[in-house]
Amino acid sequence: MPTPMTTDDYMSFCGDNCPNCRHGSVRRGLPERRGGRVETPCWCSRCSADWREVYTLTNYVNLKENP
Repeated sequence: MPTPMTTDDYMSFCGDNCPNCRHGSVRRGLPERRGGRVETPCWCSRCSADWREVYTLTNYVNLKENP
């Protein structure tokens, strides 16, 4: 089995591959808000690894101001 991916490798694949076995069998649960971030539980249906993806707010776009 290959060496687990680094965080940078995982992000370069946009989270589409398991960081443990590198297969595209990633499944995701419901996102959960935890403080200033959102975490999504993930698991691989091929090798049974599990992990959490972490999302943080970095920006907002397309603000429409009310007159």
